[in-house]
Amino acid sequence: MLDYKIKDLKRDITPQQNEILELKKETNALDSRLKHFNQVNSGLGLTVDDNRNRQEQMQKQITNSRAQIRRNDTYIRQYRKAVHDVAQWIDDYDELKLQFHKNLYGYVADSQRKHEDIDKDIQKEFKAQAKFLENSNKKLKFQLTQMQAAHKQDNGKIMEANIELIADVAALREAVNQEKRNFNNNGGTKALDQIKAAKDKLQAQIAKDEESGQPRHATVDDQIIEPVDGVDDDVHKTINKRKEYIQTLRNNLDELKRENAQMQARMGNNGYGADNQQ
Repeated sequence: MLDYKIKDLKRDITPQQNEILELKKETNALDSRLKHFNQVNSGLGLTVDDNRNRQEQMQKQITNSRAQIRRNDTYIRQYRKAVHDVAQWIDDYDELKLQFHKNLYGYVADSQRKHEDIDKDIQKEFKAQAKFLENSNKKLKFQLTQMQAAHKQDNGKIMEANIELIADVAALREAVNQEKRNFNNNGGTKALDQIKAAKDKLQAQIAKDEESGQPRHATVDDQIIEPVDGVDDDVHKTINKRKEYIQTLRNNLDELKRENAQMQARMGNNGYGADNQQ
């Protein structure tokens, strides 16, 4: 009877044991999952801490960047104002230079020139252009020397011609003065005074006739002046000849003056004025 009871209890215990085993397995699986989730939780905690630290650093960087942007904006406004102040003196080089050193030099004082490799073709072209300009400079200097020599010779010739013209003018003036002296010595001045007196007398007579209502006589310019008493025809002829000769000399003198003025103008146009003054 006891054996039957034991067997009956074993039959009842066996399913429970199996169920206990299954529950243990489930418990072990849950413990494994719990450990996994604990590990994941720990990893996520580290990730959250890392992200929190990165967020704080990014907040600091954003704050610093905003401050730097404000500083850059202030710098740009100051630079624009300095450029505007310097540009006001663009027509005055000396004042522009002073304003540049005063307002803009601080912006470029610490900057360094960039050292970049120059293309070989550019260097070759630069050397060719420099050689061409050097040869052109030598050629122009040689041409300038030749032109200066030629101009010096022309200047010498013009100076000689000018000296000759001045001598001719002086000779003509002396001749005119001599003729005036000869004219005065031959009684020409006295004859001219008598002729002038006759003209004045005739003019007064005409004015008197016009006032009295008598018919108008010929004017002094319309009449032929008769020979003055005391002065013979030879004196009048001599006077007229002297006048003609003096007028000829004056015309020659005027012609020489015009030629001299033209030569001076040509010399001025050719750049000789400064050399002649020196």
